[in-house]
Amino acid sequence: MGESLFQTARSKVIEAYRKSGQPFNASTKPYMSTQSFSARVADLDAPNGIAYLVFDAGQVQEWMGYGVGDLVPSLGRTAKDSDTNLGKSRSTNGADDFIIEGMSASVSGVRTNTGRLVGGVPPGALPNLTDPAVRGAVEGSGLVQFMDQGSVISPPQVYSPFNLEDALMTALAPHIAIEFEWDRETVKKIGNLSQIPEGAAKSFLRSHGDPRTDDRYKIPEGYLWRRDGQPDSEFVARGRLDYSVVVPINLITYPNQTPQLLVPVAVAVEIQFRLHGLSVRIPGQN
Repeated sequence: MGESLFQTARSKVIEAYRKSGQPFNASTKPYMSTQSFSARVADLDAPNGIAYLVFDAGQVQEWMGYGVGDLVPSLGRTAKDSDTNLGKSRSTNGADDFIIEGMSASVSGVRTNTGRLVGGVPPGALPNLTDPAVRGAVEGSGLVQFMDQGSVISPPQVYSPFNLEDALMTALAPHIAIEFEWDRETVKKIGNLSQIPEGAAKSFLRSHGDPRTDDRYKIPEGYLWRRDGQPDSEFVARGRLDYSVVVPINLITYPNQTPQLLVPVAVAVEIQFRLHGLSVRIPGQN
């Protein structure tokens, strides 16, 4: 008896559209949003060539909380299409009713500001770097996307494939609590980021779970993110780092310099969060 009364969010929405007598369109395109968690560098031990990345507890980021063209403080840039596909913060696109039936998350990049030599040499003082993109990635505020596969100038714990895993995501994920919030009042506690798999195509060495686009946390019953003007139309997925995470790092030597040790100023791990499911809307007239 109980099973016959149970309805998923998908069945409820489709039935409501059918009863309205209006035609409707459906799409399975996911919604995506990117935020980052940052680490400071502490307790430099120059004689032994080590330091520590500290991801301080209490960092809170909101995926789906901005749209294309908005300034995103955690990313330090204005959002573009590769950061999110939302046109407006907290809202579905157009007049979509979106049924959330799955989640995935993956590291979309690690920004490392490495431009500091031990001995008081300030950031921006590395020699022979003239290209603005290179300087932005290495010496600046870490705003330029950066991949140092061979750990030429960044700590091996950040990029080296010899880790045999995405070490920073592995360290952070179990301690980032995930919750959904609608209309700034209704909150659903989901769990932590380690439950939410990769959902993207990449190397096994860099993936957070199986690197498949169908690898996701499934929500068969579904949650409903309604179109603007309806209850449950303002939505964010929130990630909160509950515990500080400390990662010891080896410092890199910069050739032909005195002093040689190159120390990161900060490291930021960019995490792209995706919602999978079904969008339903009344067709437009164009």
